[in-house]
Amino acid sequence: MNERAKGNGCLYLVGLLGVGMVLAGLGLDRLGSWVDEHPPPERGFSPPGPTPQPPAAVAEPTPAPSAEPPPAPEPLEPAALSPLVWAAEVVSHPSLLAGTPCAVVVRVERRLDGPHPAEAEVACGAESVFRGTVTSQALVEARRARGYVYRADVEAAGVAEHVGSTLRFTSAERRAAVTAPGRTIELYVEDASAMRDHGPFELASERQAAPGWSAVRRRALVRQLSGPVPLAVQRARDGDGECTLSARPSMSGGELSCRIVLRCGGAVIYGAGESGYNRCVIADGALASAEDTGFSGEDTDPSLSLDLAARSLVVRDASIDGEWSATFRLDVEDGCDGPLTLTGATVTPDAEAVNVARDAQGQWRVERAGEAAIVLTGSVDCASGDAMVRQLDAFLDLERGVGEDSFVGYWRNVGGGAEPLLLRVR
Repeated sequence: MNERAKGNGCLYLVGLLGVGMVLAGLGLDRLGSWVDEHPPPERGFSPPGPTPQPPAAVAEPTPAPSAEPPPAPEPLEPAALSPLVWAAEVVSHPSLLAGTPCAVVVRVERRLDGPHPAEAEVACGAESVFRGTVTSQALVEARRARGYVYRADVEAAGVAEHVGSTLRFTSAERRAAVTAPGRTIELYVEDASAMRDHGPFELASERQAAPGWSAVRRRALVRQLSGPVPLAVQRARDGDGECTLSARPSMSGGELSCRIVLRCGGAVIYGAGESGYNRCVIADGALASAEDTGFSGEDTDPSLSLDLAARSLVVRDASIDGEWSATFRLDVEDGCDGPLTLTGATVTPDAEAVNVARDAQGQWRVERAGEAAIVLTGSVDCASGDAMVRQLDAFLDLERGVGEDSFVGYWRNVGGGAEPLLLRVR
C-alpha cells in the first residue's frame, strides 16, 4: 500500500469516528430527555398513604311483601284501677226508700301524666244502680292525719245493663244523679271520700300539711224549738227521723278551716250545697267550737253555734214566716261500743258478700264468700265513727255512712289492691 492510500484510509477512519460520535451524542441527548421525563423514585421515608378500606357491603335486595299480614301483638294487661268510695244515701228513687245507704265508687287509673278517673259505679243496698265509663272528671286530693281524702266532679256513661244511663256526681255539692230512660235517681253524697291510707295519687301539694284533727260525728237530739222551724226538725223531735252533725277539715284549708253539716232525716238543715264552711276552733288537737253569726240571707246558710265540750248546738235562721231557733244536745252515735254486726258486699261487678261482727268482749270476726276468719285486732273511733279491723292477710278500713246504720270503706289485701265496701248495721 502506498502513502496516498494510507492517507485516505486515515481520512475514512476519522470520518467514521465523527459519524459515530454524532450518533452517540444524539442517543445521549434522547436518553437525558427520557430521564427528565421519568425521574427515579426518591429514596428515604415516605408518609403512609390512607388505610385501605374493605370493599363496600352490597345491600341485600328487599324481599317482596308477604301476602299475609304479620301476627297481631299480644294484648296488654289492663292497668290496675284504684278505687275511691264516697258514702251516700237515697234522696229519691222509684223503688228504694229515702235514706237507703249507698256508695259511689270512682276507679282511678294511674298514668304518666297523672291520675285519671276511668270508671264509676253506684250501689244502693244490694242493688247496682249504675256502672259506666267516665267521660269528664276532676279530682282533688287532701292530706289527713293517717291518709288522704278526695273530692270528685265526674260525669259517666253507662255500660252493659246500664247503657243509656248517665251519672253526674259532684261531691263538693254533696249530690249525685243517675238518669236513665224513664227515671232519675237522686243521692245525697258526702263531700270527701272515705280515707285511703294506702298511697296517694300525688295531687296534694307537698306544702299542704295534715289538719291535725279528725272528723267529728255526733247524733243531735232535739231539745228546744221556737218559731217556724223546718218540718224535718219537727219530725225528729217527734221521733220520726234523727238529726246528725258532722264536721270535717275543709279540703282546701285556709281561714275557713272546716265544713259542718246538720241533717235531719233526708233534709240538710245547715251546710246545703256548697255552704257550711266555718272558722272552727281547735284545742288540744280536736275540734272545740264553731260560730257562724249570719243568716241564710247573708251567707247562704243559717246561724250556728257549736260547743262540743258543752255538747251543745244551736241553729237559727229567718224565713218568710219569721225567725226560728232549734237547740240540740250532742251525743255519740249508737254502735260505737258493745256488739256490732255489719252485713253487705264489695262494690264490684261480682259483689261478694261480706259480714263483720264484733262481740261484747271486743273480738271481731269477718266472713267473706263463706269463709270465716278471726280478726286479730279491731277498733272504732267513737268521735268520728271510723273503724279499722285487721286480719292476718287483710285490712278493713271503714267509716260511718251518711246515715247512722251504714259503713263504707275498703277491703285491702296485704300486698294487693283494695276493694270498696258498703255495709249496713244489722
